[in-house]
Amino acid sequence: MPRVQKTCENRLKQSSALSPMRTSFIFSPISRRAGVFLPLLALGVVLSLTSGCSMVSEKKASVSDSYYPAPLQEKSAASPQAAKALDIALKQRGVDYRPGGDNPNQGFDCSGLVNFSYQAAGVNLPRDSRSMYSFTTRVASSDLRPGDLVFFRQRSSDISHVGLYVGSGQFVHAPSSGKDVEITSLSNVYWKKRYVGAGRV
Repeated sequence: MPRVQKTCENRLKQSSALSPMRTSFIFSPISRRAGVFLPLLALGVVLSLTSGCSMVSEKKASVSDSYYPAPLQEKSAASPQAAKALDIALKQRGVDYRPGGDNPNQGFDCSGLVNFSYQAAGVNLPRDSRSMYSFTTRVASSDLRPGDLVFFRQRSSDISHVGLYVGSGQFVHAPSSGKDVEITSLSNVYWKKRYVGAGRV
């Protein structure tokens, strides 16, 4: 019996001595892999989230820019009031044209848009385009500055249309029924033929 007991004790000691080694051998590769894999997984999640946000913001910016491109301005406005009036007019792009209209909720006609924009900038102008032409100081086309008024004749010899010069040969205006406030080029065939002159407030 003592010999059997001793043999059993020896085997138990050998088994207990090998167990940590076997356990370490079995689990150490897994723990090492987990130690490398988990940080990489976390990094991947962070990168995917941040890249997703940047893609969304860039997409929104590109859509907005393509719909309302920022007009180029090679010269500064003649006065702070003209600069403010132009900024207000540009913010009305997309508002419907409406005869007699003079506010964003109702819609604008051409002189209503100009009147609204300058009034918001602290300047009171006459309500119709013909009177605006008489009220303003004549400006040569080569000296046009952002915020100057540009005048046109459409169906008669009288001035019947007005807009605000934006820069780079463009102006913002409320064109006609069925259209919205928009930016148009002075070199446009229709408007070039009907251009009368410009005035500075």
